[in-house]
Amino acid sequence: MSYEEILEKIRKAKALADSKKAGSHTDNTDASKSDKISRSKDTEASSHQYRAVVEDWSKPEDLAPDGKTFLDLFTSRWKCYSKWPNNVKELDNLHNNFKDISISSYFEIPTDPSVVLSEWGLPPNLRKNVYLDDERASHIMEVLGSKSYDNYVIIGEPGVGKTTLLFEIFDSLMDKVPAGILTTTDMTDAHLEFGMRLFYDDIPENIDIVQGILDNDVKGLVVTAREADWNKLPDDFQKKFNRLTVPLFSDDNVSRLAERMFDFSNIGFDKLSISEITNYAQGSPIFIWLMIKEMQYNGISTLTKNFVKDNSRKGMENYVALILQRLLKDGPNYKKGGLHALACMIFLSDYMRDRRCNEMLYRSFADGIEEEFEKMFDDKQNHSTFNQMIVYLSGEGSTIGFPHDSWADVLQGTGRNNPLRADIQTIKLKFADDKYEDVYKKKAVKGAWETTVKRYKKNMIREKDSFLSMVDTLTYNYTLSDLEKLGVDVEMMREVTSLNSDLPIAARVLSRIQAARPTQVTQIINIQHSVISKSTLEFSKDNVNVESSVITNSELDEEDLKDSKQSIVVDSKKK
Repeated sequence: MSYEEILEKIRKAKALADSKKAGSHTDNTDASKSDKISRSKDTEASSHQYRAVVEDWSKPEDLAPDGKTFLDLFTSRWKCYSKWPNNVKELDNLHNNFKDISISSYFEIPTDPSVVLSEWGLPPNLRKNVYLDDERASHIMEVLGSKSYDNYVIIGEPGVGKTTLLFEIFDSLMDKVPAGILTTTDMTDAHLEFGMRLFYDDIPENIDIVQGILDNDVKGLVVTAREADWNKLPDDFQKKFNRLTVPLFSDDNVSRLAERMFDFSNIGFDKLSISEITNYAQGSPIFIWLMIKEMQYNGISTLTKNFVKDNSRKGMENYVALILQRLLKDGPNYKKGGLHALACMIFLSDYMRDRRCNEMLYRSFADGIEEEFEKMFDDKQNHSTFNQMIVYLSGEGSTIGFPHDSWADVLQGTGRNNPLRADIQTIKLKFADDKYEDVYKKKAVKGAWETTVKRYKKNMIREKDSFLSMVDTLTYNYTLSDLEKLGVDVEMMREVTSLNSDLPIAARVLSRIQAARPTQVTQIINIQHSVISKSTLEFSKDNVNVESSVITNSELDEEDLKDSKQSIVVDSKKK
């Protein structure tokens, strides 16, 4: 494709975005112009040239000392992301320069795009391989060309590629300017001061975040939501966002998308196999990704027409139900441990936020329910069946989750041809509803925490990532008070995350802890009060020490603290 052709495609996408943005304000003349926009058959993801729309980052000036520290930190994390996977130098620089400073923020800038892809349940090779039709390209163009304080929600049915579009917008911005992912509810407009936008996948799933956005009137957000879930949210919340509806792909675009995805996944195919999977996908790109996962799981390197027919069903929910059936059953009967594994997946689906969990906690839950579950259902944990399920669940490092949210839909009993529906309902009625939350989830926390701490103390370097994954899961699903009742050492979590705060996952956990239980004994800088022009601070002393961007109580009197609204006061022993 020539450069001129690429520019023409960008022009068309922008024109389409502009015409949609005009919406009801467009008169008949404008509408006719919009109709004249010819639709290309294949945007080739516009060769990602639409990224040129993003303006270069204009860094804020005249920041408070702590604000300058945040700016340096954000810049360092952004450089790590931009240089990935050849970012060892940048990671070392980030660690060396910020190992002694911990921050508390309501968002995090990732340092690794592969982690974002994993947390959002997307293919690991998706970056720079996203396929777009004109409609999706126009959505991206609209967001990238909008003001940084505009809010957008990407809406669509399950499996249409909402999260893929979210990632492409996020990654496109990260080419030119840092962008963040929402992590806590204690929000301000500090990100706008830094010229940044914030992202969140599947916003209706976290009602606390929704309430935080409402309470603080947060702007500069890009989120996703299913149509049905979005409509259940408060009207005041919905009105804060511009809607971008994502339709199903046309068959032609599904075929081109399939070819691209199989190609970058190193899986062979022919025209007949592509035609067959296009027929089965019914416009859903996620269907193709699940097929790729299925082939990789079974060690199959070439797609054939017969493989599609023999190993899938038309429609997302039906296909997921078939996958689960093969994992848990041999014909009409459950494998040994199959019913027990189903009960564990119900736990992940219904009782863990974002349907993600530390693997140690998940295994602890599986062990905890085994005795009583065997008495009630005559089935106990089988290591072969259980581990096959674990292998199939996606995740980064020590974290597991479903390959797609449609798995959770099936595990909630949806789907016309769901062969597991009756057993799912039986488990929920006789076992899960009474015991999962109040008994077994708490029991799992105790066991998993004790094991994690023991392993971490034995080898702090090797077990660091596993420890951080565990505390990330715990602080996301429980209050600190509840964790302490279960024997979890909150101060140990604070200490370890503070020592590793150059890592986004550690910074995320530390921000949650600090938001819920602020401390003035640890060197933590809070973004809530850091983006302040020096000119607005009225210190009574000229020799205020702001070394390491921390204001110490040995140098400011009580009146100074009141007037300055500084971010943190640390004990003089910590200087």
